[in-house]
Amino acid sequence: MNSGDILYSLKPASWYRDLWREAFASGSGMVAMLSYGHVGDETVILNHAALWHHQKKMEVPVIHGALKRTRELMDEGKYHEANWVITNALKDKGFQTALGAPFPVCALQFRKESQISYRHYRRYLDMASAEVRVTWEEDDRTFSRCGFVSRKHDMAVWKLECNAPQDLWVRLQLHETGEDDVKKKRDELGDSLRVKVVPPYIYYAGTNDDGLDFGAVARICTDGSMAEDMDELRVSGADHLMVLVRVFVKSGDREASFAAERAFLDAITADSPDTDALYDKLLAEHRALHEPLYRTAALDLEEEPDLAGLPIERLIDDAAQNGASNALLNRLWHYGRYLLICGTRPGGLPFPLYGLYHGRYSMAWPHNMANENMQMIYWHVNGGGLAEFFKPVMQYYLDAVPQYRQNARNMHDLPGIFMPAGTTPGVHMMNQIVPVIMNWIGCAGWVCQHFYSYYQYTGDEKMLREQILPFMKETADFYEAYLVRQPDGFYKIYPSVSPENTPGNLMPPKGEHMAHPCPSAVNATMDIAIIKEVMTNLAEAAELTGMYTDHIEKWQEIAAHLPAYDTTEDGDVREWQWPGLEQRYDHRHLSHIYPMFPGREIVKGVAPKEVTDAFEKAVDKRRLGAQSGWSLAHMASINARFERGDKALDCLSILCRACLTDNLMTLHNDWRDMGQTLYRNASFAPVQLDALMGIAGAMQEMLLFAEPDCIKLLPALPQAWESGRIRLRYMQGEVEMDWNKTDGRIRITFNPERPACLKVLVGGDWAEGLKFADGTPFTNGQRVKLEGRTELHN
Repeated sequence: MNSGDILYSLKPASWYRDLWREAFASGSGMVAMLSYGHVGDETVILNHAALWHHQKKMEVPVIHGALKRTRELMDEGKYHEANWVITNALKDKGFQTALGAPFPVCALQFRKESQISYRHYRRYLDMASAEVRVTWEEDDRTFSRCGFVSRKHDMAVWKLECNAPQDLWVRLQLHETGEDDVKKKRDELGDSLRVKVVPPYIYYAGTNDDGLDFGAVARICTDGSMAEDMDELRVSGADHLMVLVRVFVKSGDREASFAAERAFLDAITADSPDTDALYDKLLAEHRALHEPLYRTAALDLEEEPDLAGLPIERLIDDAAQNGASNALLNRLWHYGRYLLICGTRPGGLPFPLYGLYHGRYSMAWPHNMANENMQMIYWHVNGGGLAEFFKPVMQYYLDAVPQYRQNARNMHDLPGIFMPAGTTPGVHMMNQIVPVIMNWIGCAGWVCQHFYSYYQYTGDEKMLREQILPFMKETADFYEAYLVRQPDGFYKIYPSVSPENTPGNLMPPKGEHMAHPCPSAVNATMDIAIIKEVMTNLAEAAELTGMYTDHIEKWQEIAAHLPAYDTTEDGDVREWQWPGLEQRYDHRHLSHIYPMFPGREIVKGVAPKEVTDAFEKAVDKRRLGAQSGWSLAHMASINARFERGDKALDCLSILCRACLTDNLMTLHNDWRDMGQTLYRNASFAPVQLDALMGIAGAMQEMLLFAEPDCIKLLPALPQAWESGRIRLRYMQGEVEMDWNKTDGRIRITFNPERPACLKVLVGGDWAEGLKFADGTPFTNGQRVKLEGRTELHN
C-alpha cells in the first residue's frame, strides 16, 4: 500500500453549516456517499447520479435576424448595444430555461447515547478500496464504523462495532442542514415524502418534480434486538451492526420499488448471517472492481520525511507556510483520480462540478459547464489510463446532437450544431440567457478536442468513424457558415467571446461592478485557435478514414485564412485579434493561451521562441488576486507546457494555500480574502472539483507531454521533485519512469500497445548518459521505434 492511498484526519467534518464539504466520500460511479465522521450522531449523505431537480425546458424560438443585427452594430463600433441583441431577442420571445441541479436522495443517520467524552479519534479513507473508517475510544470501550459503496451492487454498506453492547438508532431522512433550501425542498415534496420502519427494514421515498420517485431501502443486520421507534429503528444491546442501503430513482409504483430493493437486499444477506463475514465478502467483491481502475496509473513523488504519514490537516497547514509538499501533492493526485472513479463510470453520466459529492438542495454552479470546467475535469484521464471514463461525456453530448442542431437552426439559421456551455441531463437547449453564454461559439469545438484526443489515445477507429468524426463535421459545418470572409481573404469571427472576459476598453468605469460587462467582441484568440484545431484535425482524420474527403480542401483553406496571433506593444499575445480591443489582465480565464494549452498548435522548442515568449508574457501579466482555484490549476498546466516547472509548482502551492478544505476537496475561491484569489464575501466559496482534477492533470503535464509523433519526459520538473516514479500513458502505450537527483539515476521503460516511431525528448540534463538496454547510446530528440518493450537507463 502506498502512503498516498490513505487520507486520515484527527477531526470530523467541521465546516460550519455545511459539514458535507469536509466529509469523506465513497462511490460506485452511480451512487455515492459522504460520511461526516461524527461520534454521537453520524450523518451519511446518499446521492444518485440520475437525481436532478428544478430544470425548465422550452423549444428555442426562431430569431434569425438577431445575428445580422448584432454584426451591423459591431461594424458601427456599438459593442455594448450589440452585446445584448441575441439575448434580448430570445427574452422577447418569452424564452426561459433553467438548468437542473443534483440533490441528495437522503441521509442515513446513526445515533447513539454518549455519556462519556471520546478520545483517540481517527477517520480514514483508503482510496485503494474506497472504504471510509472512523475509530475512537470512550473509557474502556472502543468503537469503529466502516463503510463503502459497492461498485458491484450500487449499495452502501456499513459495519458498526463496539467491544461492549451498545444501543443505537438508525434512520433515513432528508439531509437536514438547518438552511432554507431544506425547508423549501420539504414543502416541494409535500405528502409524497414518506418514511416507514418495519424492522429490519427502513423505507424512504419522495416524488421529484419530474414525476420520478426517488428513495432508499435499508436493511439492518445485528446481534442486538430491533424495534420501531417513531421514524427510527432502535437497536439494543448490539456488539455488531451492519446496514445495507439501496437507493433508487425510477418511475412506477413505489411499493413495487420498495419490494424490488427489499428482495435484492434479502438475497445479499441470505447466505451470510455473520456480519463480519458478509462485510468482508462484499468489500472484497467491490475492491476487485474498484482497485484495478484506481491502479491504471501511478505517480509518486518522494515524500519529505517529516511530513510522510501526517494527517491531511497538518499537510494543509504546512502548505500555508511552505507551499505544496510532495506528501500533499501525492495525495491530491490520487484523490482527484479517486473521486472521478467513484463519481462516474462508463454507461453513466458525466462528472459535474460537484461530482456526486454534494449535500444541499440549492448550490452554486452544480451543472456541466464546458467553457473550462468540464474540460479540466477530464484533462488527466487519457494520460492517467482512464480514457474509458470519458465515454459518458461523449455519449452525453452525442445524444443531444438533435437539440444542438435546433439551436443552430432556430437562433442563426445555420447548419451544423451550436452547443451552450452549460448543460444538465435533459437540458441541452440554450440556457443561462446572458450574452457571455449566448454569444460564445467555442463550446462544441473545444469538446471536439477531447473527442479526438480520446481517439488518439485509444486508437478506436470504429468510434472515430461512427461517432467522433460526424460530431466534428457538424461542428465544422456551423463554423464554416458562421465565419465572414473579409476583402483581404481572411475570416472574421463575430460576435466572438473569450470566456468570460471583456476587452479593457469596454469595461464600465472603475467602481461599477458588472459580472460580464461586454464579452461580445471580434476574433477572440481562443475562437481562432479552436476553429483552426477543428479544421486541422478533421482534415487529418478524413485522410485517415477516407470519410468526407471532398471537404478536406475547404477545411484546410479555412485553417490557413484565420487571423494570426498578433501581440501587443509589450509583446504579449492579444486576447482579441482585432484593432481597438484592449487587453484586460485582471481576469481568471486564460482562454487566449489555448494554442499552447490545452491545444498543441504551438509547442515549446518547436515554434519560434518569440512566439512562445508572447504566450508566456500574457500569462505572467494575469493578476494573482483575480484568480480562482481552477484557474490556478489551469495556470499550472500552462506553465508545464512552457516547461517552467517551478512556476507550475508555485501555482499549485497557491491553490493549496487558498482553496482546499480539510478533506482535500477544492473550492472556487478563498473564502478568507487572503489576496490569493478573487473574493466575493465570506460565505461564498462553492465546491468546484475541477480544480482538484486540474491538479492531477497539471502534475501529469509536468512529467509527460505527448503528441502523436513525440514524447517529452520530465519537461517541467520542479527542483523540489528530486525523485519519484510514474506510470502514465502516451498516445500509443504506457511509459514507466523513475528518477533520483541525488545519485543522478533515471530509468525509462516504454510498453507500446500500438507500434510507433516517436521523437523522444528528456528534459533537463537527464538525457546525458542515457542508453538503451543493449548499450546503444541515446541521443536526446532522436526517433525511437517503439514496437515492443523498450528500456533506457543511465
